[in-house]
Amino acid sequence: MGQPEWTAKADAIWSVIEKVCAVPDAFEMANLVPDAFAMDGQGRITPGKYSSEAAQYLYMWLGITRREALPNYFRQMFDHFGARPSVPLNTNRRFYISADLPVGTAMRFEALYASGEYRKLYDEITYIFTYMLEHGPGTLWEGWARESNINHGYLSHVAVWLSRIFLGLDIPDAVDRTVRIAPHPCGLKWAKGCTVAGSGLVSVYWVMGDDRFSLEVSVPQGYRVNLTLPDEVYGWDNTLEIGGQTLAIPPRQKEYPGIGQSFRLSCVKSPRS
Repeated sequence: MGQPEWTAKADAIWSVIEKVCAVPDAFEMANLVPDAFAMDGQGRITPGKYSSEAAQYLYMWLGITRREALPNYFRQMFDHFGARPSVPLNTNRRFYISADLPVGTAMRFEALYASGEYRKLYDEITYIFTYMLEHGPGTLWEGWARESNINHGYLSHVAVWLSRIFLGLDIPDAVDRTVRIAPHPCGLKWAKGCTVAGSGLVSVYWVMGDDRFSLEVSVPQGYRVNLTLPDEVYGWDNTLEIGGQTLAIPPRQKEYPGIGQSFRLSCVKSPRS
C-alpha cells in the first residue's frame, strides 16, 4: 500500500511462481506440480523431486493454477483424489503423497468452493465429519485415525464452511457495510444462522422444498446485502418483500446487489421452469 517497489517485487515473484507451476493439461496426469523449487544465482529454477496432493490444492486456492486454463487437471484432482473420490479406481492416488486431514483436506475444501463444486464439497464434509461423530466421543479429530488425537480445534473451521457455503452467510464487510448472501442447499431442507455485523446481527433463514424456496434476511441499519440466488431456483417465479412492499423480480436473474434493508424472498417453481 503506497510502496510501488514492494508491488513490483511481489509481481516478479508471482510471475516466477506461475511459470514454475505450469502443468500440461493432458487427459492423463503424468506429473503434478512439485512441492518445492530451487533457484540459483542466475535465476535458473530446478523443481523438487516430490509432488503431493496437498500442494496442488494450495496452488488452486492461491489462484496459481486456474480451472479455465487446466480443466482436465482440475477434473482429475477433484474426481480422483479426496476422502471420497467419485472415481475411486484410478492410478493417480498411488503415485503421490495423500493430503492430510487438517491442512491438505482443508485446502481441498477451499479449492472446491472456489471452483463452484458445492455438491462435492457437501458430500465430502458430511462423509468425513459424520464418520467422526459416529466413531468418536463427539469431538473433532486432528487426523484420519481415531488412534491419534481426536479432540482438536483446527477443524472447527467447518463451522465457517457450513455458514459461508450452505447457509450462504459470508463474513460481513465492516468497512463497506455490506454482506454477501449466497445459499447452496445441495439437498438440505433448511438452514438458519447469524453473525455479528457492527453493533448488530445479520441473520439468515431459508427453507427449500420441491417447488418453493423461501429466504428471510435481517441486517442492521446501514448495511446492504449482495444476494445470489441458488442454482436450484434459477428460472422460478420470484417475489421480494421489502419495506412493506411486494416486488416481482426477474426469474432469470441470479444477482441482486445492494439490497438496503431486511427482506423476505419467495421463489416458486413455475410450469415453464
